Amino acid sequence: MNATPPPQPTAGPYAPAGAGTPWFLLPLLFTLLALLGGAYTYRSSILSGGPLWLLLPYALPLGLLAGSWIPPRTPEGRVRSIALGGAGSFIALVYAHAASALLFTLAIAAWLVQGD
Repeated sequence: MNATPPPQPTAGPYAPAGAGTPWFLLPLLFTLLALLGGAYTYRSSILSGGPLWLLLPYALPLGLLAGSWIPPRTPEGRVRSIALGGAGSFIALVYAHAASALLFTLAIAAWLVQGD
């Protein structure tokens, strides 16, 4: 006697959390946030006139965002997707100003070491 479990509802008040929403909405939102936020902070920082190699660290947030596009199969996968997308968006948003502060700090340290 093999008893099969009753089917789980996929939508409605008794569905599991997040069962009715498409999985790609959050990664899409995080990707748009990262692209718009990264472009805005890059254009508003002093790095916009600098060499193109300063854009290379934007590969890290793009890699995190790429990881958020893996379709989740479990609730833990959904949490992973949200965490990767949020971290990628945040890094893209603050990178340009953090790099500017680091470059200024290095310039001041080099000036102090030179003793001029």
